[in-house]
Amino acid sequence: MVAVTPPEYFATTQLRDQDGIGLVLHLGAKVQERPAFQLEDPWRLLKWLAKDLAQMNFAGIDDVTGHEAAVQAIGRQ
Repeated sequence: MVAVTPPEYFATTQLRDQDGIGLVLHLGAKVQERPAFQLEDPWRLLKWLAKDLAQMNFAGIDDVTGHEAAVQAIGRQ
C-alpha cells in the first residue's frame, strides 16, 4: 500500500462590512516558487496576490450567489 499525502490546498474567508466578502485560495502551506498546477478562471474572478495565493472578492452574499457555479468550479480544481 502506498501512502498518499493530500495536497496542502485550502481556503480562508475575509468577512468585512465595508469591503464585502473575500475568499482566499492558498495553494500550499509553504511558499512555492511555482504551484504544481494553474487554476482555470474564464470568469476572471481570481486576483493573484502571489504565485501560490489568489483571492476572489464579492460585494456581498448576493454577489457570491450570483457567481455560485464559477466559485464551485474554481474550488473543485
